[in-house]
Amino acid sequence: FDNDSAEESLNSITQSDKAIDASQASFDYKWKSATLVLKNKINLRFRFTIPEGSTPEDIVVKGTIGSDTCELDIQKDSNGYYVDFSDIMAYEYGEKVDVTIYTAGDAKASATITYSVNSYLFDMKSHTNTDLTALLLAIHSFGTAAQLYQR
Repeated sequence: FDNDSAEESLNSITQSDKAIDASQASFDYKWKSATLVLKNKINLRFRFTIPEGSTPEDIVVKGTIGSDTCELDIQKDSNGYYVDFSDIMAYEYGEKVDVTIYTAGDAKASATITYSVNSYLFDMKSHTNTDLTALLLAIHSFGTAAQLYQR
């Protein structure tokens, strides 16, 4: 997979899967953002707000990729609350991840937000930082190679 093939492959991503379903306005828990985080592996980070008077103990956040659903750990930093979806294999970079907040009683408490690693690549591929472009190409090349290996 040479650099020209990698660039051509990255350019083949023609849209972002990033979406928040239309019901967002009817819920108290709101999604703020979705992005990619590089740690020991690639994570998708989803930031959200908690209504006044509520605590993280009042909710459960679940993420789904394909037919696999898992409960996500709620974290907090100086920018507020978030969850990381970290169970993404390289061959799943194009798979959509759906994340939803539920009450402890399993009632839906937020809209569903959708994102993928390829969504991030699409959103950032026109960035002018050459180091970032090289990193995006490397991530996409790795994911594409993993998909080919899976077949």
